[in-house]
Amino acid sequence: MSSKLQVIALISGGKDSLFSILHCLKNGHDVVALANLHPPPPDSGPPDAGDEGDDINSFMYQTVGHSIVPLYEQALKLPLYRQPILGAAVNTDKDYHHDARPQPPVSASASVSAAASSSAPRQVDAAAAKLTSASSAADDDSIARSAATNTSRGHDHGPGPGDDSGDAGGGGGDDETESLVPLLRRVLAAHPSANAVCTGAILSTYQRTRVESVCARLGLVPLGYLWQYPALPPYRDAQLLRDMAAVAQDARIVKVASGGLDAGFLWRNVAEDRVVLMLRRAAARFGGEGAVLGEGGEFETVAVDGPGCNKA
Repeated sequence: MSSKLQVIALISGGKDSLFSILHCLKNGHDVVALANLHPPPPDSGPPDAGDEGDDINSFMYQTVGHSIVPLYEQALKLPLYRQPILGAAVNTDKDYHHDARPQPPVSASASVSAAASSSAPRQVDAAAAKLTSASSAADDDSIARSAATNTSRGHDHGPGPGDDSGDAGGGGGDDETESLVPLLRRVLAAHPSANAVCTGAILSTYQRTRVESVCARLGLVPLGYLWQYPALPPYRDAQLLRDMAAVAQDARIVKVASGGLDAGFLWRNVAEDRVVLMLRRAAARFGGEGAVLGEGGEFETVAVDGPGCNKA
């Protein structure tokens, strides 16, 4: 079986999700559609009013700049499917399990048996921490298994394409992660050959395990070509930004939320040499791991140009 995948690209408009698309294409895959989750519309007024005041404090999704995401459909010549984010971060554990809910306190007698079984989860977590991109290591057998699952799931699709329509999912007490499920079902209904999903996750196990959970349930291959990017040769914390500059991807900083980053950073190209130097200095003083890449929410970006973008 061919290893070429039909990929749904999850995008936020930020630098990483767009750069991930380039990696999919470079590795011989076809990107068939774009998918995006955005804040729910306000109770009054049109949903496309372009008000960025509804940028929500999501644990999972970038929402700043969401009003320009429809432009990527034109720029990349790919169909875009969007749906509102419903629910909240109910399960805030690093690793995600569907339908997990906060548990009541464990009694003293029960804690003994719980402690006896705690080593296995720690071992699994340690193994997961060593993973790099599952996509680049996936063999043809694993791809074949996922594709086989994909062919049997057609009856589980949601309604057809159309912006913000169909089963919204999430809502109520559901975790915001679950908003991905109906969104991807809508894309699959319109593109039944799709068998993979790509994201721009770099260091966030929180994000990666949630996407993997949804993909596993829908029979999709999760692709994370940027996963653990700073740990790859040449082992430089800002290498991702250097590589973006090398392919002329232009992503502008549109939000700052960290010590050392002020309004002077806004609308700067995040991959410019001078900006990278400034980010490294700020990260050295105030940031943690991945701060120079904005992995801790230090800043957010929107991509305004790059390879494959239509200039018309």
